[in-house]
Amino acid sequence: MQGNVHKKWTILIYANGNNDLEPEMWQTFLEAQSIGSNDDINVVIQIGRAERSLVKIIRPFIPLPGTDENWVGVRRYFLTNGQSILLADLGNQNMADPLNLYDFIKWARQHYPAQKTMLALGGHGCQFAGSMTDYSQEVPYLMGLPEMSQAIHLACQEGGYFIDLLVMDTCYFNFIEAIYELGQYQSPSVRYALTYILSGPIYGLPYHQVIQRVQKHPEGDVKHLIIDLVNVLNLDLVAFEICHPKLEQIKKGFSKVAACYLEHRQVQKSPGDLLAVNPEDPWNHLSLAVAHLARSLIVHAKSSAQPAAFMNVANTTTNDRDCIDLYCKLGFARNNYWTYLLSNETLAPDQVFQNSLELKPLVLSPLAVGAYISVMNPLASVEEKTSIFQNLVNYKKWVWK
Repeated sequence: MQGNVHKKWTILIYANGNNDLEPEMWQTFLEAQSIGSNDDINVVIQIGRAERSLVKIIRPFIPLPGTDENWVGVRRYFLTNGQSILLADLGNQNMADPLNLYDFIKWARQHYPAQKTMLALGGHGCQFAGSMTDYSQEVPYLMGLPEMSQAIHLACQEGGYFIDLLVMDTCYFNFIEAIYELGQYQSPSVRYALTYILSGPIYGLPYHQVIQRVQKHPEGDVKHLIIDLVNVLNLDLVAFEICHPKLEQIKKGFSKVAACYLEHRQVQKSPGDLLAVNPEDPWNHLSLAVAHLARSLIVHAKSSAQPAAFMNVANTTTNDRDCIDLYCKLGFARNNYWTYLLSNETLAPDQVFQNSLELKPLVLSPLAVGAYISVMNPLASVEEKTSIFQNLVNYKKWVWK
């Protein structure tokens, strides 16, 4: 089935339910299907679904909704007028693999071209490490943030188009490290990004409302659509312009703040304390300049909590080598004194980090899996969480190398 090149929008939904969020991703599918495509808009989805038995192991304390379709795996659908048209059954595919995201974008844009493109990614987030956890394979996986960004960029560059609006239906994407990753290129492939202010609800975005807002003003400006979405959706949301020159200035600004502190410090301060307004600090004017630049990227925001930090940055020091190595893969981390502070001053201040990436998924550590179990079972005891983890490992027969 081919799309109409004259349509105003193509909405691509990458719904990763190859994990404990399968019920929520299936609900995403049903909501998007209930509205679907029309004469102005294509709605195409790639959805992964884990078996409900896995979900029950990870979420044993809540009743799960029923479903009249119990298939497992990854499929692509064209959604229209309350119906879904199966386009491809991809079987047991790793939704955390950036190559699969790359392939979906290229395939969908080729078959469903339009004047503007929205890409929505739904799944778990893991701050600067990445998102899109996948429990369907021989070990658990995560799509790294740099790998995700590069997959999107390569697909767009090869196809000669842009993602006009990237919707990150994941937690903890409103960090400067994530926004910089999208905008590190001279000509970014993503023009705007919409996401939660820190964490979002487990059930995710109401996709029927998102599609309805696009249908209401299909010819409207992308900024106007963003403002409409933020105002209408009953969630704490923020949207950013992906502007390369501003992001470069912000990165240099953070590095200058850190360098100034290292030169003038008289007492030890955490990186987070350096951003607090204190006229007596020699770096205060630099911190204020960074904050002003960061605010200039915000298209629109709405928060139920006041005051709200619409854009955040990693600001806690660590000696964890694995954590430092993950951070150093980010474009924001390279040639940045801020990274030196975060590493507890264990890295060379002028260290140049590797810039090449392989489009491969990252193995999710046992500790990270345990953290996600805690998120999904906040009231469980330590013993109960440990039992859930062990039951999951036994069920999947995971063996970490």
